[in-house]
Formats: sequence, structure tokens, C-alpha cells
Amino acid sequence: MEIPTCNCFPPDQAPPEPGTYYTHLGCANSLKSLRYDLECRTGVKGDGIRIEKIRYTGKEGKTAQGCPIAKWVIRRQNIEEKYLVIVKHRRGHLCHSTYIVVCLVVWDGVERENADELYSLLTDKLNKFGLPTKRRCATNEPRTCACQGINEDTCGASFSFGCSWSMYYNGCKFARSKEVRKFRLSEKNEELEVEKKLQNLANHLSPMYRCLAPMSFKNQCHFENIASDCRLGHNPGRPFSGVTACMDFCAHAHKDLHNMTNGCTVVVSLTKHRNLSKPADEQLHVLPLYVADDTDEFGYPSEVRTCAVPAETCLRRNRKNPEGKRAKRKMSTPKPPSPSISTTVSMNTPKERSSNNSEIQNGQVSSTVTDCPNKTTWRYDNFSDNSNNSNSSLYSNRNESFINSNGSYPSSPSPSLPQFSFFKTPFSPASNPFSNHYSQNGCLRNNYYSPIHQYQNYYYNPNIYQHSSPTPHLSDYAAQFSNYPSYNISNPFDDLYSNNALPVPANELSSYQPKYPKQKVVDISYTDNAECFQDSEIGGVAIALQHGSVLFECAKHELHATTALKQPNRLSPTRISLVFYQHRSLNKAQHGLDEYTEKMKRKLEINNSQSDLEKSETADFDSKLDSSFGSLKDNPGDILLRAPTLPTVSLTTMFPMYPCIVTGPFQEQLSCTLGEKP
Repeated sequence: MEIPTCNCFPPDQAPPEPGTYYTHLGCANSLKSLRYDLECRTGVKGDGIRIEKIRYTGKEGKTAQGCPIAKWVIRRQNIEEKYLVIVKHRRGHLCHSTYIVVCLVVWDGVERENADELYSLLTDKLNKFGLPTKRRCATNEPRTCACQGINEDTCGASFSFGCSWSMYYNGCKFARSKEVRKFRLSEKNEELEVEKKLQNLANHLSPMYRCLAPMSFKNQCHFENIASDCRLGHNPGRPFSGVTACMDFCAHAHKDLHNMTNGCTVVVSLTKHRNLSKPADEQLHVLPLYVADDTDEFGYPSEVRTCAVPAETCLRRNRKNPEGKRAKRKMSTPKPPSPSISTTVSMNTPKERSSNNSEIQNGQVSSTVTDCPNKTTWRYDNFSDNSNNSNSSLYSNRNESFINSNGSYPSSPSPSLPQFSFFKTPFSPASNPFSNHYSQNGCLRNNYYSPIHQYQNYYYNPNIYQHSSPTPHLSDYAAQFSNYPSYNISNPFDDLYSNNALPVPANELSSYQPKYPKQKVVDISYTDNAECFQDSEIGGVAIALQHGSVLFECAKHELHATTALKQPNRLSPTRISLVFYQHRSLNKAQHGLDEYTEKMKRKLEINNSQSDLEKSETADFDSKLDSSFGSLKDNPGDILLRAPTLPTVSLTTMFPMYPCIVTGPFQEQLSCTLGEKP
């Protein structure tokens, strides 16, 4: 948004803005004026409206793994407090936008009875019939954390309903849908009750939205009459197009970039804990780029209570390779100076963690799962590849990292590699015929091609494919290559080959005992995030949203997050957040169907005109060619046609078996050893 000019500073001498500039949630030239405006809108005076100041620093508060933390927590003080207003100050300004409203909280936004009913209904329906949405903010940047939980049956999840923007149509995702199901569940007959409750909640929020932020409400209702199919609610004044239900879902720091311009997001919180006291486990809404201001609304020094707190758990990937990519990324992240303690627990027996009773939340749950993802489930654990290790450490380091406690190798090649269906024969260092012939620099040793090879069992034997090969005509040609070492690899395009692993030498057979892990194992380390709390400029202002509260926030411009829970369990969620929003470009009738049809019609006309033009050009060329050859026929002796010809060489390459499968690293030293030019 373009910042309007003011007379507070000379030209080109204005200080940098405290974050993004926007005023549609509210602004004023002083806090006294802002309070008067809010009192007139709400009818509440005095202590019923609480104003808190925050300061923008631009330093994101997060753990060493990149997960959300909370340094300052704002809680409701008492029942008399009805509204919370969080503002930021544009230092040096005296104009009408000196103070900008960042967040508005209505503590009693939804009645207790309705909030309880919504909590019970959504917990039951979404766990039984919900279709979870995979979101990028579910994990940290390297996609290694398990903040949603370890158990896939109880981990945090997110469910989206209503209309949303689609990059394929640049409009509503229902543009081509014959049957529009805004509240889609796995069972169609279960959708009606969920739709009714959420539509009624949208009706309830609209008047509240109009009262607190009339400018933002007007912006979101501008195309209400035209795009009525893309709106929630039944009464006039419908600012929302969609709603997302998050159940114990930890949202890492992000901005809602798909939201419409000059609008806001409305978040309804439904919690298991129903009192004003601090619960044993809670989820906080965080502004990671802001710190608490030194003064309160009236200019007095703010009371900030800090204390040393016990460390919470932080589950991280066990990185043992100092030369790998993950190790380099870890080195770039400042490590907490405080000592850490590591332990290992299984998925089915999570270790109980001590609760934190202090106000400063410097211990957060940031987990990392160490096994490969399960492609048959919808979990959020996504793992990165460590495949860029150097060739010198390809065998040595990886063998040391994934060896079992009894000295045997696991059956899986690497926890970071997804096990696709065609990896039927897993790689193992014990079954690698080349492992004993590579030197540490990756080159073949001189005695590899000795006349008597110690691993003669690994030479290619064409007889093993006589009964199973779908290409028998290549058997004779394949016999020419029987003197070269090769892998016994099955053809991934047909399942007629046997999928047995390579034969293992007798001296290594005893040590090769595949183990199949039954439980997911995580590495837990305890840290207090000391580096974040030692730097007072690192942000992390959090709001403890209680049961039935409603938050208004400009999520398109402000970086926001929610902290992870100690024990997420969506079957009995600690917090359900209902996020109401309106995405951009949802301003067309019938979900944009008419516009899409017109677009396809124009595209078809353009294609038809291009084909007609090509046909006319071809006809003109043929007529000119006929005329030129016609003149040659009239005078055949005048012109002698000559055309130079050059010999050509055609090469046909055949392989012992199709398709050609290349395994293992190929290096220039290997080609030099074979006598080829590099």
C-alpha cells in the first residue's frame, strides 16, 4: 500500500515505517483520540477497553529450528475487560495515522453456550469425516519439525471450507465445478450440520466486524451483490468467502498473501480450558516481529515480568554427518549457549514433559521425526534429502550414521529417502560389490580388474533371465558383457524379474541381518532458547485467546504464527481456531463461470483463426511451387538440376536388457581406468 504524504517530516527525511503501513483496522493521531473513537463504537468505557503498545523490530522470534516462540504474553486481566486493542506507534508523526491498530480482540465475541456447542460438533465431525488440507506453514523452513505431533492419529490438522482463490483460474476454485460443495466432508450427508453452524457463525460475526472496523468491512463487502455465490452467511453484509478450522495446529510464521487487499482476517477461538486462569497447556497467537513497548497507554513504564524458566522439549533430527547439507544449515543457526540434554523416545510412549508455569514462554515444542514419511497418510512430516554429500563420505559416513546398535545394517537405505514402489531391492553397504574397491578419494583401486576377482558371484550371468526375461532376443547379445561386473537389478517397467537382493559373500552374511523398525523414533533435546531472550530486539508478542474470543487481524500484511502444544491431540483439542477470510479475485458471479467460459471461447477463436491462416499459407506455397515446376516442364533442356549428396553413418545401440539403468556414481577416474577419453 502506498504511504500517503504528510507534513510531519521534510521531504525524503521520514524515518522508516514500523512494518507495513495500513489503516483500515483503525488509526488516530493519539491514543486518547483512538480510545474515544472505540468507546463511541462499542458503548464500553473505562477499563472495559484495554490498549497495549508494541514496537516493530523486524527480528523474528523463533527457535533454533525455526519454530514459533512467545516472549511476551498478553492475557485478559478480569471479566470487566471486554476489548483488547494492540497498536503500533509511528515515531515522530503527528498526523491522523500516528497510531495504527494492529489487532482487535473481543473477549466475549461468541456466547458460551454457542462456543461449547461448536467445539463439540467440530471435534466430532472433523475427526470422523474431515478432509485435512496440507499447508506450508505446518512445518519449519527445512521441513524437519514435528510441531503437529508424532502420532498420526492425534496430530494437529487444518480443514478448509468455502471458496478460495485458485492460481489455475485466477479466481474461485469452483469455476468449473458442476456441483459446488463448500463444506466438503468424506460423507456428503454429514455436511449439512457443519455448514449450518458455520454459516450462522458468519452471520453473527458480520455486525461485530462492521462496528469495530467499518473501513475494512466495507472493502470486503464491495462485490457482495455480484459475487454472492462466493460468500458465507445469509444476511446482507457478508465479508467472508471461506473459513479454515485448525485443530491443535501449529502455524509457523507466515503471511496470508492470498487474502484480498485492505481486508482482515477474523479468528474465533474455541478452547478446552474455559477459565481465566492459565492452563497447563495452551496455544498462543504470536506476532514474531514485534516486542512489547516500554510504556503503557498513558506513558508510564510497562510492567514486564521475566524469570528463569525450565526448558521445554525440542525434538530435532540427529545430525551425525559434519560435512552434509543439514550440518551446514545447523552451523549457520546460532546455537543456544545453555547446555542441552538428549534422550530418545518412541512414538507410542512419548516422554512426559514438565509444565511451564511462568508467564514468559521461552520453552516451546519443536519436534523432528527421524524416519521416512508415510505416503499412505496425510501427515505433515516432510523430510529433506541429504544426497549432496561428497563422494568421499558417500559410503563411510552414511554407513556409520545408519548402523544399528547390534552392528547390523537396517533394511532401509536412508531415513531421508522416500520409499517409492519401485525401490523393491533396498541398497545396503554390505551388499554393494564396489564398496571394497573404492579408495577414500572415490577412485577405483588398481587391483579391481585383477584376473581372479574375489567377488565372482557378482558377474553378470545371463542364464538367470532365461525364464523370466520379457526380451529373450537380447540374451545372446548380453552374453558379450559377461566379463563385466553388474548389479542384479530388476526391470522397473515389468514385474517378471525376481526382486531378490544381490548375493552376499559368505564372510559378510553373518553381519547382514536386516531389521525392520516398528516404532518411529525421535531425538529429544532440551533447550531454553537463550539466544532469543538475551536479545531484547528479537520479537515474540503473544496473545492468550480464550474460549469464545474473536480476533481481528490484517494477516495479509503482518507476520503471524501460533505456538506448538506440548501434547497435540485433535481428538480432544486444546484449541480450535476458526479463521474467516476473503481471498483475492473472488468478485465474479457464479464463481467466475461466465468469465471462464468467455475466456475459453476467445481462446478457441484464436486457435481457429491461426489454423485458417496456416491453411491459406500452405495453399499459396503449393500454387507457387506448381507454377515454378510448370515452367521447367516447358523448357526441360535449359536447366540441369543438380543436388549435392553426402554419405551418412547410422548407429544403432543395443543394451543387454532394457531399459538401461545406471546405478552408482560415475567419475572421470573410472572412465580413465576403462581406457576411454575423459
